[in-house]
Amino acid sequence: MVTIGLLLGLVAGWLRKGSFWSLGSPSMRGLWLVPVAFFLQSLAIHLLHGTAYVIMLAAGYMGMMGFAALNLRIIGIPWMAAGTLANFTVMAVNGLRMPAYLPVVQHYNPQLVPLLLAGRLGKSIAMTSATRLDFLGDIFTFKMSPFVSLFSVGDVLIAVGLAEVMQYLMTRPKGGNVSDPVAKTAP
Repeated sequence: MVTIGLLLGLVAGWLRKGSFWSLGSPSMRGLWLVPVAFFLQSLAIHLLHGTAYVIMLAAGYMGMMGFAALNLRIIGIPWMAAGTLANFTVMAVNGLRMPAYLPVVQHYNPQLVPLLLAGRLGKSIAMTSATRLDFLGDIFTFKMSPFVSLFSVGDVLIAVGLAEVMQYLMTRPKGGNVSDPVAKTAP
């Protein structure tokens, strides 16, 4: 879903006569937190279990929220922050696991159902009567090659925010400060 948001933002920015070169100097505060947060989340999801999983995954989400807090005035970042918070909230009330709707997983990839039911599908768990805030879980699927994904309401919010950030960065006035979404265009 993030990839789709990124591509939509790039296309919208280009259609609005934006420049890809403007993306080279975003000057966002704490930008280094984003790759670190993604690394910590990937490490937790693919390699860790138990307390190490919880600590690394929570640290990854805190890094993303820290980045969002530092850049909240930038167009699109509030959407991304809301999506990150929605994903973290549903996971927090479910033992830092994302509930996934079984019929959606079945449609997405039937071979994954046994892994999901056994609790061995990354950060996902099967949505049951015991899981909470299910409406924020992975309840959607998108199957259009090469984009195949399970996603949540939070993921949609993140994609919308990312699309807005990308087109804003591409269309901001020359010399416009990224942290000032209403950059002055006249002296």
